[in-house]
Amino acid sequence: MTRVGADESVVCAAVSDQKRDGARIAQKILQSPQPRLIPVVADCSVSASIGIASYPAYGRDLEALLAAGDRAMYSVKAGGKNGYQFA
Repeated sequence: MTRVGADESVVCAAVSDQKRDGARIAQKILQSPQPRLIPVVADCSVSASIGIASYPAYGRDLEALLAAGDRAMYSVKAGGKNGYQFA
């Protein structure tokens, strides 16, 4: 995993079944313990909006894969957040 922005990270994984394994990884991220942020100041929580793009179906280079994943992620955010979507 690597951080690419203030609140965005990228996970790169070699998988045998893109749909099944991509969904499994996304579900593990969504189900991970969610820390409370600044509990003294505000009652906040952490959620994840995950866009999944696989090579070569959604791009043959890093820029194309990141763009496809971003589009899918923003679709999740528009739909209520805390979920995942394939590009």
